Amino acid sequence: MYVQCVFTSNANNCTFTSNTAIKPYEKIFYINASDNVVENNVCIGNSGTIPGTSFVGTMSDGIRVSGSRNTVRENYLRYTSGISSAQGGTANVISGNTLLNCGQGGVSISG
Repeated sequence: MYVQCVFTSNANNCTFTSNTAIKPYEKIFYINASDNVVENNVCIGNSGTIPGTSFVGTMSDGIRVSGSRNTVRENYLRYTSGISSAQGGTANVISGNTLLNCGQGGVSISG
């Protein structure tokens, strides 16, 4: 079974820094909370087929956050789908990230 590297729900005021994920099936981070910082992380997605499947590439955003006042900065993401998403919430900051070979929008924000 393939899952996110880090999934949080209602875990507020956390810092996720200096982590590396190579060829994850999905996101390196899925943050469903507020007042978190995700910075200086590296995610190199799968540029080919996921082993044991017919799926091509990493199947989702490199980093996804929902909630308010989250900061996503200075991350390096390559070969992911929708790179960084802020879904719902207010006052989220996404800045200074390096986004290469993304399969969809570089940064996606929905309210």
